[in-house]
Amino acid sequence: MDWPWNGLRTTSSAWPWTGCVLTPTTRARTHGQVAQLVASIQEWGRTTPVLVDEQGMLIAGHARLEAAKQLGIPEIPVMVARGWTEAQIRAYTIADNALPLNAGWDEALPGGPVREDILAKAP
Repeated sequence: MDWPWNGLRTTSSAWPWTGCVLTPTTRARTHGQVAQLVASIQEWGRTTPVLVDEQGMLIAGHARLEAAKQLGIPEIPVMVARGWTEAQIRAYTIADNALPLNAGWDEALPGGPVREDILAKAP
């Protein structure tokens, strides 16, 4: 399926994770954070794709890929960024990692106990 948002194109499919070429990531993560993703995948399955460029270089989803490896999952959902420039890829990588840091929780809404349950499953 193609999604031509803002002129940037992506397509989605499932790939063997061995088809993704790992790139260095500046995002620091702990074993516990990957364990939380493992618990999430065990609970709900693979709901969020990783993002690669047209050569299969991993742009976003390093921790999701690591969690899939730990679970022995042979294929993962993948979105391919088509026609993105190096500058667009760099900007996306920064935004993908930095923007969630600006989010908070609305404690007045339901969901707190669910969040705590998932976080508690990780070692």
